[in-house]
Amino acid sequence: MATATNDAVFIRNVSIEAVVGLDGWGRPKPQPVLLSVRIPYPRHSIEAANVSDNISDCLDYRVIYKALRTLDHQTFEGIFQLADKVARQIEETGDGPVKMEVTVLLPNGLVQSEGVSAHLHLSPKGAIEAKYYEIHKMVIPCILGIGDHERPRKQPVVVDVKLDRPDFLPTGLKPDSTLEYERIFQNYEASEFFTLEKLVTNMAGFILRDLNTPWTTVTVSAEKPVIFAFARGPGVEITRTVDDFARR
Repeated sequence: MATATNDAVFIRNVSIEAVVGLDGWGRPKPQPVLLSVRIPYPRHSIEAANVSDNISDCLDYRVIYKALRTLDHQTFEGIFQLADKVARQIEETGDGPVKMEVTVLLPNGLVQSEGVSAHLHLSPKGAIEAKYYEIHKMVIPCILGIGDHERPRKQPVVVDVKLDRPDFLPTGLKPDSTLEYERIFQNYEASEFFTLEKLVTNMAGFILRDLNTPWTTVTVSAEKPVIFAFARGPGVEITRTVDDFARR
């Protein structure tokens, strides 16, 4: 009996330029965008292409690439509107809805970070199975630690954030601006906590309770990359919901 596998065809980081809401500086200007799509693929289709070594038995990723490139130099209200458009483009290249994972990355979407990304996971019928937003490697210089050498000066703390909610959000919901997430940097640049646990828990509460965003679940990961001479650094990751910070 053949082993069950999770075979897939994917294309990563198709580069386009587009207006996607506001850029990292708060302007409605074109910015670089990287589009990625992953499509689960039946094992028998992979095996057919393996036997024939013929592109006629393959999912032609050239078609996917060309479909994504047609989104170049367009304007989108927000990052999830673009992600939805990516999914529709893929559907139009084939026979309609297909199970897929779509990622839209804005490398310059938040100036204190390595970018923000939107993620859509769609069922074979085109229904949303997962929808979340990520902030990648936001660098926040702050005072953090218990060591005497850590208290007089700031050190870089690298933060990753994942934002989610169970109902996945209606596609037409007005997008939130990346400038709202800049408040994370502004709020914690002046912090002077002793532990990473305090920092990530406080930050999770700030994101869910104080920011103007529609998300109800947050995962916050923070690490201190320069504290040890011969290690990348210690880190803490937590996941919290709005219920964890309900005001009493």
